Amino acid sequence: MTFATDARRVRDHGLPYSHRRTALRCAVGRHMPLGFTATWRYITGAAGPVMYRRDEALLRALDILETSRAARLREMEAFAARRRSEKQRGYGVRHDEQRYRFGFRWYGPDSHEAMYQTVETLWAEHKAQPFPGGSHALITDALMADTYTAGCVHSYLHSGGRLTGGTRAILRRCVADLHRGPFGGPESFQYFRRLAKMADLVLHDALPLIRRGWVGDAAAVRDVFLSATAGKPYLREAEPDAGSPGWIEGFLACGSSHELWVAELRGRIVAFATLSIDQLGHLFVTPGLQRQGIGTDLIVHAKRVRPGGLRLHAFQRDTDACRFYERHGFTVSGLDDESGEPELTYSWQQSGGGCGSRMDQ
Repeated sequence: MTFATDARRVRDHGLPYSHRRTALRCAVGRHMPLGFTATWRYITGAAGPVMYRRDEALLRALDILETSRAARLREMEAFAARRRSEKQRGYGVRHDEQRYRFGFRWYGPDSHEAMYQTVETLWAEHKAQPFPGGSHALITDALMADTYTAGCVHSYLHSGGRLTGGTRAILRRCVADLHRGPFGGPESFQYFRRLAKMADLVLHDALPLIRRGWVGDAAAVRDVFLSATAGKPYLREAEPDAGSPGWIEGFLACGSSHELWVAELRGRIVAFATLSIDQLGHLFVTPGLQRQGIGTDLIVHAKRVRPGGLRLHAFQRDTDACRFYERHGFTVSGLDDESGEPELTYSWQQSGGGCGSRMDQ
């Protein structure tokens, strides 16, 4: 049997309702990005009550599942194409992307609702369970992992699905620690498995994946650029082709030191930045998601991969961008007004270095 066969059986009105419901459960067994129980709970809950319209609810649940599966297939197809390109340049897959692609995460336009509701349910179950025992050393490590992760989950739920400030960094560390495990013996396995699942879901819903970009991302990158510069025509005039396929191909063709990084949130590219040898280039974030830490994540990543130092250029009148860089430790190191549009040079240095680029928050 295949997913398509199960779906046809669900839609077959000639079959008894119980058989069609069983077929839906089989379909869930073939696509269960949240795990079987959580996926079943979400699609049947989102489909609505079955007391009076159980046939409509069954078909609605199948539609929700099919939409998610189709989104996953599209994503994995794009991922495979990108990996073929990256292998030619000698790039591997980073651990955080492996968790993002193959861990617990809902796909499709309702990803936030699905993951948030699942975390709510898991959190209620988690609070009802006693903390497992074990050796003194294991208890200490496990208690720290439990305390910090619980704090992140609590913050996520009480903010409607957002994480701010240091909580973002704490969550990333918690996820890494929980996946390293184990904490204690078999009796604690289920407890920390649930904790790790909640941490993964919160991470994948609230925080972006920072990954390498390639020419296949051009349409999404171009959309980010156009939306972010809609009210700032001088940014478009400075480099009107930014984000186009030719622009990306030309930039990446300059060598291994020229990198495009994108921020992918819930399966959608929402920001990007370019890095050269010691230059932080264009950084743009989709307007509706600005001031939510995504630009900060890109800046932090840029500093991590260019620890020797960075420089960038920003138009003096772009006060939002200037304040953004200054908050992240960049200081003014020069001024250029020859073009008639005053441009500031910002520098950041950790252990020496310097350099030029243009960005926007």
